[in-house]
Amino acid sequence: MGSLLVGKKAVEEGLRWSIDNGKSVQFWTDVWVCNLPQCRIQSIPPPNCNWNKLADFINQDTQAWDLGRLSVCVSAEEMKAISLIPINLMKKEDKRIWSHNKSGQYTVKSGYNQEYKNNVSANPEQASTSHSPSKSMWKKLWSVPTMPKTRAVWFGSGKTYWTTDHDTSSAIKWMEELLCGNMAKETTLETMAAIFQVCWAIWKARTAYIFSAKYPNPVEIIELATKANRDYLLAIFRSPKVSPPQQILERNWSPPPSSVLKFNCDGEYKSSCSLAAFGVIARDYGGVAQHWRSGKTMAASAIAIEAWALRIACGAALNLGLFQVIFESDCLELVNCFNHPNVSGPWDIRAMVEDIRGWASTRKWSFLWCPRKKNRVAHWLATNCLNRNFVFSGCIPPELQCLLDFDVPT
Repeated sequence: MGSLLVGKKAVEEGLRWSIDNGKSVQFWTDVWVCNLPQCRIQSIPPPNCNWNKLADFINQDTQAWDLGRLSVCVSAEEMKAISLIPINLMKKEDKRIWSHNKSGQYTVKSGYNQEYKNNVSANPEQASTSHSPSKSMWKKLWSVPTMPKTRAVWFGSGKTYWTTDHDTSSAIKWMEELLCGNMAKETTLETMAAIFQVCWAIWKARTAYIFSAKYPNPVEIIELATKANRDYLLAIFRSPKVSPPQQILERNWSPPPSSVLKFNCDGEYKSSCSLAAFGVIARDYGGVAQHWRSGKTMAASAIAIEAWALRIACGAALNLGLFQVIFESDCLELVNCFNHPNVSGPWDIRAMVEDIRGWASTRKWSFLWCPRKKNRVAHWLATNCLNRNFVFSGCIPPELQCLLDFDVPT
């Protein structure tokens, strides 16, 4: 029973509010501002302040933050953090979600990882014996020309095993030295591949010993590893270069079916100041622009402005009364939110994803991914709006018209 109560407490501490209409959230005490320390407001309520619900700080007419109220109640840092949180336009009920993964759904793995981090933070002296490898080591590991399964041994094995090398305390430190340290200067990628293959063979022999009682033969292990490594290297170096599919080589924008508009949208983001810009353009089968828009806003991340641009495009489709529409974005993570029902994306796009899903549920809307080169017009709109203060309205400028003409299929 005690362990269940501890687990319940850990889950409750990892929950936070996902903001929709703000009527269920206590502005001053609840956990809801993800980009602030402890995800809470630290400012003290002003005297005689009757604004206690988060909904009190949302303009109900525009569904935007009431910056006037925020400016007299919270610090400038808190006001900026709050203003970066998008608000759901459909005024759905607020809900509590798990804050330690992108899906918002609790999993045993994410719960365990969070508890482990909490324990390490609470007991730094206990964690000092462990070693966290650098990102450069993992990057180098995946560049070694060897079978993918031989790399997996480093994720599934006990990386804290002690070695006999007096200069190396554990296997993971030895591998980091091999890949990124002084040893890396004298070790070729082919040699590293052979070492990885031997480690994999040792792992397989260990498994056979545990589950099949087959006593390992060191000579046999090395011979099998050497042969497997040689065969793999011969295969990859002798294999002919495969040309990519024709659609990848295709440079032109892909037109929609006749009588259907395609909206392309893109966002541009400056992380240094949280300033962002979006670009949206809708074209018909012949590539003729039927709707366009660009503008600036504040955003919490690059994917947030991508989602903002898509919501702008969806709003334009609503205003035009379009039932069947194709929306294209070069942000795969965002597009996956609409093609996979269990994917909601990170916290800073969830409100916008819910809006778009709600609108699309009663319409024949398709959400497709495209590479950047097929989204060049929307990208041009967003980039020029952000870097050149160019807001697209009125006549099409010659530079943009050239891009539109280039995109027209021949």
